Amino acid sequence: MKGLLKKCAIAFMGSVALTVSAYGIQNLVHAAIPSDVRIVYKGEEAAFELPVVDIDGKIYVPLRETAEKDKGIVFWNGKEQKCFVFTDSMALLEYFLDIETPARFVLETMEYSLSPQLIDGCNYGDSVALYASGTLEQADIETCVEGLKPCAEADGNFTALLAKIDQEKQSNKLSENALQYYMGTYESDTGKHETYMIFEKLENGKAAFYWSYEYH
Repeated sequence: MKGLLKKCAIAFMGSVALTVSAYGIQNLVHAAIPSDVRIVYKGEEAAFELPVVDIDGKIYVPLRETAEKDKGIVFWNGKEQKCFVFTDSMALLEYFLDIETPARFVLETMEYSLSPQLIDGCNYGDSVALYASGTLEQADIETCVEGLKPCAEADGNFTALLAKIDQEKQSNKLSENALQYYMGTYESDTGKHETYMIFEKLENGKAAFYWSYEYH
């Protein structure tokens, strides 16, 4: 009906992580028609850079933009044809560190960047760079380093991680006598993974952790 204001209310309520697989159905074609429907998100009208579309009478919104409106994080693994939606930074850390964080694990800093690997205008998968720091119980260190190997600073490329730690701690230096280094690098069917972790033993059975990870 002409002049009728069309609105669609949406909500992004995820569990820890959602996986969406890309697939096709042979001989089945659905037309995506750009729609002028106005999206209301948490009581306010939402704007999207990519078009909202109508497919078979149902309204679809861009996944990445929708997730990011609720501080979600979207990672596209082009080689596996899977899209991972993380509801918070802790879920992202657990996925790439491949652990379930201990109960007394405290995340204090989390920085990440996801960069599309474009070939002829197509995203063949996001490359990932992560940095995290926080505290945990010394007894829980083993839980976080499964699959990594203990090493010395000279054994691996800890330069970037140490520079990041210096930037974060500023005048407070790492305790030279209470450091543990771990690293892990391997190549999978989907890309190359590089992990570096440094643990600094603190008082009262605590430890500070500093972690960097790259996937490309």
